[in-house]
Amino acid sequence: MASNGWVPSNDGMNGIGDQNDGLIDRCRFFQSVLNKQINVYGKHQLLATPWKFWRSRFAGGTYGEYIMNLKAIYTAYTTATFWTLFDGLPPPSRFLNASSLHVMRDMRKPLWTETGNIYGGAFRLRVKRKDLNAVWKTVLLATIGEQISSFVADDDEVCGVSVLTLDKEDAVIIWNTRAESAGNAKVFECVQRLLPDTKFISMIYTAQIDNPAFGDRFRLPWCTNSKRKFLPIRDRPFDY
Repeated sequence: MASNGWVPSNDGMNGIGDQNDGLIDRCRFFQSVLNKQINVYGKHQLLATPWKFWRSRFAGGTYGEYIMNLKAIYTAYTTATFWTLFDGLPPPSRFLNASSLHVMRDMRKPLWTETGNIYGGAFRLRVKRKDLNAVWKTVLLATIGEQISSFVADDDEVCGVSVLTLDKEDAVIIWNTRAESAGNAKVFECVQRLLPDTKFISMIYTAQIDNPAFGDRFRLPWCTNSKRKFLPIRDRPFDY
């Protein structure tokens, strides 16, 4: 990821519809996105929207117990505040098991039952522990810098990003608001281009409403033991 030269885009290139099927044109589009979005390294630059940091730890239990363990940290409105928060937190590789960190757009909570999240889903990146810190930082910066937003459909929105540390896997999750539009997204392609040397264990999209735990407020998507295709694997969210 480039470390400078990003400025807010005014050319309307903010949707998946700007791409075509030609590999060369798609590569050019991808590079233009990286060059024309918010410079997250700039000092005191206003972010496109506020981003709120949350932490949690959940090793099983009820939905209410999960909510009790969910703690807001602070809201970043500028790049300066974001870097103060980011630099003051330990890297994910040092989190305790079953711990998570979430960065959510606006004031929404990292809860799949939230009004703004319930009809969305998550692009889940399973990674090896040795790659976790680099993947988290890269995906987080591309999220708040609005690069990844350019790779979802025009009627969709990236609304958050989480990092989870678990017994048998670590994962970075990108939240979106409209699961029905996820088929038109190129989020996984974007991530692979940002991290060409990283070997991901898997990349899976999960729609909240398709989860068998949907409607059961005492279970969470990452807690299910379901073996249905596209669903998370025995995950439990966090703490550090």
